[in-house]
Amino acid sequence: MENDGRKFDRKTLADLRIFAVKQVESGASPEEVIEQPGLHRSCIYRWLSQYREGGYEALMKKSAKGNAPKINDTQLQKLYKIITNKNPLQLNFEFALWTRSMIRDLIREKFNADRFIVFLKRLIYRQEKPIFLILDGHPVHKSGKVKEFVGSTQGMLRLFILPPYSPHLNPDEWVWNWLKNHKPGRSSVTGPDQFRAIVKTYLNKLSKLKKVIKGFFGDPDLSYIGL
Repeated sequence: MENDGRKFDRKTLADLRIFAVKQVESGASPEEVIEQPGLHRSCIYRWLSQYREGGYEALMKKSAKGNAPKINDTQLQKLYKIITNKNPLQLNFEFALWTRSMIRDLIREKFNADRFIVFLKRLIYRQEKPIFLILDGHPVHKSGKVKEFVGSTQGMLRLFILPPYSPHLNPDEWVWNWLKNHKPGRSSVTGPDQFRAIVKTYLNKLSKLKKVIKGFFGDPDLSYIGL
């Protein structure tokens, strides 16, 4: 089983980090470099990330315990390959040099898109009629991966992206207005659990009132949605 370097003392591990990063910077394969000391392959990608953010000095410091990583080892490898093999302009960014914010957006698009597609697959599973889904302008909703998946559904799924700050175009606003004018909006709430139970009960009730729901879409602002 590969280890994560904890069997080495602090100085040895710092020297190893610097040596490994220099090897990669000289053109060596990250995975071949990390095989030499028998460390887990995720180590090299973490060290490269530390180096790009803080230089060799960052590799000499003892790694601080922090929050769990938001992406796994496989995703980290994929991210590294994208960043080292592609110019940001090739991925429709505005600048030619990678920045932290661009990498953050890249992570959101590449990896959160996978989760969103899982949700979309569940949404259309065994559906016989097309699904119209209204979304905000989050980068994931407009990502290439999502567009490709929607195209593969052969018209069973259509996405409508709302322009920035446009509550009047969002049918959810009609739902919340209905709730406010019925018991949930007039109840004396004693806590979040009770409020959640009331809202859930009335949302379930609303789901059975087809005429009321169709009435929401009679508003001219929602005429872009065909029923």
